[in-house]
Amino acid sequence: MNIKSLKHKWKSDIKTFNRLFKKQKEFNNINDYILELRNDILDKMKDKDINDDDYQNHLIELINNVVWERTIKLDNTKNTLEMCFTPDFRKQLDGDDK
Repeated sequence: MNIKSLKHKWKSDIKTFNRLFKKQKEFNNINDYILELRNDILDKMKDKDINDDDYQNHLIELINNVVWERTIKLDNTKNTLEMCFTPDFRKQLDGDDK
């Protein structure tokens, strides 16, 4: 995604673009944090017996972590699509450019 080009296309509504761009950065930071947590969880699971209570708790944490990551990725995709739907493009889709 070419941010410079998108920013130029959003010049009529730069406030919305800045809000969406900020959200994009936040989603990327959250995703990095999720991956760090996942690595920690996997490290805790090493050399543990599957019947161990700690292992099972970590497995539940891991599942929740994956679900959280998927949610963030979907939100990030939605945000990216919003950024790509520039004001001019929206007008064209609505038929207001005639």
